[in-house]
Amino acid sequence: MTKGEMDSATLTILLRGEHLDMPDRIERGIWPHPPLAFEEVVKHLAAVLAVEQWFPFERRETEPNRAMDEWPVVERREPNLFIGHAQNSHPSDPALVLARGQKSFRTPEDAARWYLRWALHLPGDLDGWKVK
Repeated sequence: MTKGEMDSATLTILLRGEHLDMPDRIERGIWPHPPLAFEEVVKHLAAVLAVEQWFPFERRETEPNRAMDEWPVVERREPNLFIGHAQNSHPSDPALVLARGQKSFRTPEDAARWYLRWALHLPGDLDGWKVK
C-alpha cells in the first residue's frame, strides 16, 4: 500500500457509515488521499457481504414508541441470496414506521451496488473521499 492509499479495514469502517477525523487519517497514512473507483468499492464491499450475515449491522424490529434506524442494511441468507432491507419513519414521530421494504439480489456485487447507492449515496462523497 502506498501513502494515501485506502486500506481494506479503513474502507470497511467508512462503508459502515463511520467517520474518521483528520488525526486518524494521518495516523493511518491515508492523507492526502486520491479518489476511489466506484467499482473497486463495489468489489471490496461484495467480498465483505459474502462472509458477513448482516452489513453494516443486524436489522432489529423497532420497539413501540422508540425511534427506528432508517439506515439500509444487507442480509446474506445464502451464498446466492442477499436481501436489502430499508424502512423509513414519520418525520414528526420517529417510532411510526411509514414504509418498509426488501429487495433480493443473487450476487454480492448487486447487493453492494444497492447499499452504496441507498445508504451512502455513491458515487459521490464518502466521508471526504471522492468515489467516482
